[in-house]
Amino acid sequence: MTTLVGKEQDFKDVVVDLIELEYGVIDAYQLAAKKMFHPEYKAKMKEFLSDHQHHVDKIKEFYATRLSDLPVSGDFVKGTMAKMKVTIGDITGSDINILKAMFDNEMDTNTAYQRIAEHPGLTGEEERVFADAYQDEKECKKWLETTIDSAIRH
Repeated sequence: MTTLVGKEQDFKDVVVDLIELEYGVIDAYQLAAKKMFHPEYKAKMKEFLSDHQHHVDKIKEFYATRLSDLPVSGDFVKGTMAKMKVTIGDITGSDINILKAMFDNEMDTNTAYQRIAEHPGLTGEEERVFADAYQDEKECKKWLETTIDSAIRH
């Protein structure tokens, strides 16, 4: 799924859509952690799940007094798509296919955070809120990419 998060004109909408996307990815990581066989992969899914939850917590903490009606769960479509990728990967019984599904989800979050970093509505104070999360996202994506490539070569 290619995300549209970060293309919104109003930065408030960007924040709301990002939180919904993050919740969908959190749901997908929960499912991936349950479905994984390989202990290292399972541990990484739980680590990345924790990272995403931390991002949501930090973003919501920052905007708690600035925005009303922040999402408390993911958007149905975004969440369903994120989990569906994991479910399809699991049908094959392959951890690698689940990792590929999570890599696709990470592409969405990386794209969203990159767009946010370049959004004209982003202020200096807000930039600090998103910078650490974006760095985590890049590291997660890199781990998934490296792990998938390594597994395919063997």
